[in-house]
Amino acid sequence: MRINVKYFGEIAEIIGKSSEMIDFEIEKKTDLKAFFKQKHPEIEEKMYKIAKNQEFCDFLLPEDEHVELALLPPFAGG
Repeated sequence: MRINVKYFGEIAEIIGKSSEMIDFEIEKKTDLKAFFKQKHPEIEEKMYKIAKNQEFCDFLLPEDEHVELALLPPFAGG
């Protein structure tokens, strides 16, 4: 499955891009934090949440279709 991943704020700055297409081989429930920890070890110590299709999540499932992921650092609002 090919997934568009968007990076925001400090995460995008550290990785050096705001988005990328990633090929996922999903045969079982995939821990997204573990996946990104391995793919981009430079963000391992950073705090961020992952959104799947605009809803916070921690896992990717084999039955997921038409997925877009976003890595979101903490942000302040007013």
